Amino acid sequence: MSFYKNGYEVVRNVISKDLLHHLKTEFKMMRDVHFLSTKVKDRFAFGDDQSPNSFSVYGAPFFESLAINLNDQISEIVNFKLYSAYTYARIYYKGATLTPHKDRPSCEYSTTLCIDSTDVWDFYIKDRHGEDKVIKLNPGDMCVYSGCELEHWREPYQGEMQMQCFLHYVNAKGPYADHKYDKRPMMGIGTKISSDLQKRNKITYQ
Repeated sequence: MSFYKNGYEVVRNVISKDLLHHLKTEFKMMRDVHFLSTKVKDRFAFGDDQSPNSFSVYGAPFFESLAINLNDQISEIVNFKLYSAYTYARIYYKGATLTPHKDRPSCEYSTTLCIDSTDVWDFYIKDRHGEDKVIKLNPGDMCVYSGCELEHWREPYQGEMQMQCFLHYVNAKGPYADHKYDKRPMMGIGTKISSDLQKRNKITYQ
């Protein structure tokens, strides 16, 4: 009812603590291995245009599999069958922002899942009644929202580290159904870590 009325719904403790710990460990390992292999020391080198103070990843397999496994649950919340589109994840650092925006077609129905955090970072969304809502997500909590419809954002982060994963879906019978898998052959293909080189080449993932 909350999603139908407001365009978003908060789900607390959507995944187990064990799975949460596993995802956190996997994501930190991906970050650390990438920094070691590239010999880059600037922790902001792998942010993106939307949120530079971060480490940003498109299509990490462990998050892509999570999106598939949560598909039925998210479909139940929005009340129709969804196709998984893609995932995007960030490790945010102090000073990170997320400017007000609406999402692209592959993010018709989106979720933001808090994986880990040193401090709660408010998530703002303008609901279907035009009211600004403030959502507080602790590790394991998820907000499901209509990504193309509702503007959403975050104010500058004052904590030290925030880890978020975005799971994106499209209506299986909707206008963006052809964005299934973000127009890839399947989920899990094309993992990309954002970098300054990708920015110069005008490659964007969200």
